[in-house]
Amino acid sequence: MNKINRIIPLLLFFGLAFWSCDEQEPEQSDTQEEGPISIELPDCPSLENINEENLCIADDGTDGVKILDQCYSIENTTEILLPSSELTGEIPESIGNLINLNSLVLYNNQLSGEIPESIENLTNLMWLNLYNNQLSGEIPESIGNLTNLTSLDLGFNQFSGEIPEGLGNLTNLNHLWLYHNQLNGEIPITICNIDSNLEHFYIYDNQLCPPYPECLTEEEIGEQDTSNCP
Repeated sequence: MNKINRIIPLLLFFGLAFWSCDEQEPEQSDTQEEGPISIELPDCPSLENINEENLCIADDGTDGVKILDQCYSIENTTEILLPSSELTGEIPESIGNLINLNSLVLYNNQLSGEIPESIENLTNLMWLNLYNNQLSGEIPESIGNLTNLTSLDLGFNQFSGEIPEGLGNLTNLNHLWLYHNQLNGEIPITICNIDSNLEHFYIYDNQLCPPYPECLTEEEIGEQDTSNCP
């Protein structure tokens, strides 16, 4: 099936979905005595995720979505491995459509902006490596939903705010790198849920304040800038 024949049904489907979202209360029938009919419509799809510019046909002929100027199959993409690829721009919300993704490796690039909230949809993800970019903002609490993660590397970025307590849900983690950011506040006690399983844990060179959880060693905590701590 050619690209036009595949994309047109998608556009018709999404058009119908948005038409339904625009519908208000249905007209009251002659037999209805009082009060509007209550009808629950499905959640409206996100315009950002499914606009026409994001739709594409992947190399394997299946429906796809554009991520960082490449077309990835929504159904069949399990890996995005683009280390040291001179990538710029932001990680788009549409990344959350690739629900079968198990490896997202984008280290040594120039990506900016925040980690999109849609990352929480990638529940099959085992390896997330965003090391050495220009990412900023807070680490989303929803990252704690990625309970299949075995390796999480967010080092050498510009993340700020507190370490989310949800990291303590990632009990399959073997490797956790959060070093060389601008993380502040106290280290959540939930980190102790995973500390004993970690083979590598680097959190130094942040602005994290004492008291530190007793489960962590001085070597794990490393050097912190505590000049702004209470």
